[in-house]
Amino acid sequence: MKFYSGDFYSIINILFIFQVKFNAKYQIDVVNQERDKLNLTRVVENPCLNAAAQSHSKYMASKYAVTQDSAEGDLLSLLQAFGMKSFNVATINMGGSYFCDQDFLKALSTEPTNVENMLDPDVRLIGLAVAESTKGIPYWTQIFSNGKCTK
Repeated sequence: MKFYSGDFYSIINILFIFQVKFNAKYQIDVVNQERDKLNLTRVVENPCLNAAAQSHSKYMASKYAVTQDSAEGDLLSLLQAFGMKSFNVATINMGGSYFCDQDFLKALSTEPTNVENMLDPDVRLIGLAVAESTKGIPYWTQIFSNGKCTK
């Protein structure tokens, strides 16, 4: 039997039946705990950002790649496509191959840019999502912004 590199995750999922465990409330709580330490305004979940994050995670899953590209173009175009208006800051954290929130957040915490995104004093809103590729590889997205959701 011949295996291809992409088959690895499929085999692991079949053998061990990994299931992605996604808990938006947990991620928001962890982000807000860190923001509280710096006396920053807490972020709240936003439906427009959730929709944008879901679209982005699905896009990454379809490409089998963690990427800032999206079907809509850049991050600003993505947010506008999902109803965000009047914002002056937008940042994104992404990851792939994590099967739970804790592992995703742990990986984010090792990258200074991701930590800066979570602790940006200008953001007030968060959107979160995860989508699996056809091979069972999860792709995670956090989007931070301010502004108004019009949808």
